[in-house]
Amino acid sequence: GDTSLEDAMKEAIKYDDTLLVEAFVEGEEITVPILGEEILTPVSIKPKNSFYDFEAKYIRNDTEYLKSDLNAVELDTVKEFSFHAFSCLGCQGWGRVDLIKDREKNFQLIEINTVPGLTEKSLVSKSAAIEGIDFNNLIVRILNTSCLK
Repeated sequence: GDTSLEDAMKEAIKYDDTLLVEAFVEGEEITVPILGEEILTPVSIKPKNSFYDFEAKYIRNDTEYLKSDLNAVELDTVKEFSFHAFSCLGCQGWGRVDLIKDREKNFQLIEINTVPGLTEKSLVSKSAAIEGIDFNNLIVRILNTSCLK
């Protein structure tokens, strides 16, 4: 809406005296699943509206999830960066790294998800399916990766 940053901060401070304010980065959202030492196919998230919110994820059913159309150099960069970020933070086993490819074609980390959704419609499952890994096989691979600890 038309709420200013200052107004939003005044409202938020009513609930907690510590605020985290981030810039909105416009661009293509990409998720990169990691399974042990393997980096699965990045998936581009394309909501019909400009923002990938709760409605876009779970309600409207109009968001597209596609194999990312990154070129070979971008694909290598995204995979290497994602695995490095995941590992540097001490993450192990399986998870998901979410990025945005901004308008200048730079990749910016959004978050590392160490407990991603795990249904047949979840992002990790969508990526695995692109690679020909069915849901049951994915579960077995996650369990095997997790048992290596």
